[in-house]
Amino acid sequence: DLHLLGQRIILSRHSAGLLMQLRLRTKVSRIALCIIFCFIAISYGVLITAQYVAYCLAEKDDLVSLRLAVRLEPGNAEYRSRLGEYYSSNQQWIPAVDSFAAAEKLNPHQALYWLSLASADVVLGRSGAQQALQQGILADPKDPHVAWVASGIYFAAGDVDSALKNLRMVLENSAELSSEAIQLCWRVRPDADALLRETIPADSAIYSKFLDFLISNKQTEAAAKVWTQIVHLGEPVPIANVFD
Repeated sequence: DLHLLGQRIILSRHSAGLLMQLRLRTKVSRIALCIIFCFIAISYGVLITAQYVAYCLAEKDDLVSLRLAVRLEPGNAEYRSRLGEYYSSNQQWIPAVDSFAAAEKLNPHQALYWLSLASADVVLGRSGAQQALQQGILADPKDPHVAWVASGIYFAAGDVDSALKNLRMVLENSAELSSEAIQLCWRVRPDADALLRETIPADSAIYSKFLDFLISNKQTEAAAKVWTQIVHLGEPVPIANVFD
């Protein structure tokens, strides 16, 4: 009995030691878990704060703020594009190219970044303008606003045929931009026959706008050719066009 009692005492002491070790390990684990949680929470808070500060800075239109926003969020393509816009508006074309190039690398699916890069390349006379333009159009080929911007860049680069091709796309897909597109078409190629054949879509509403533009600019002969095309469509026309 004394022997059994001794074994029980030894076992109870051993169990007590194991229990203390287990409690100690559990406490240490809890402390470690709390430390890890606090670290994650602080890191997340710092990240959110940095993003908010960068957003506020990017809304400002000054170089220091925009550059700081880019430093806080170097992976944000929009902030780099805004920095490029600042440089280009101040005719600092080389840093503008660098900023737009960084933006399109971060987000190559945004057409505006490619078109901004192409515009800056055109000003600098760089050969990469053509490729950037094509990439911009491919990024959003059905957006008339993209085609509108691209047509202006092509026109500035002296590529009239490509400019008119994009203007046709604008006329086919945007009533909002159609009047401005017609004006640019005439400025690029003041030839009614060529425009009716290659650029102006066979649409009564667009023909009417083209007719109004030509009449307001006293282009009588060209207006008569547009009226002939309107008649050939065989569709109803506004009575004002008939009197004009």
